[in-house]
Amino acid sequence: MIAEIPYIVLITGAVLVGLWISNILFDLKVPNYTSRKIGHAAGGLGFLLCAFLFSSGWWPLILAAGFVGLLGGARLIKPDTFRGVGGTGRP
Repeated sequence: MIAEIPYIVLITGAVLVGLWISNILFDLKVPNYTSRKIGHAAGGLGFLLCAFLFSSGWWPLILAAGFVGLLGGARLIKPDTFRGVGGTGRP
């Protein structure tokens, strides 16, 4: 299980880069639904990789809980952190 830690770093990095790219696109005035799709695609890619990289289901659950905590905490403490994936884009 300890040998799988580099995979955790890889998936976490890929998802955070996807969220970062969605923020950049949102700041460049790309429509909200497009920037959200980038964030969701990065999360989906991370989830798909979990099936191939981990021998146990615990790491994907831990990663999912960590990302829920990260996104929820960011929404409560600093709502502008993940602008590209927040809200619906409707007035």
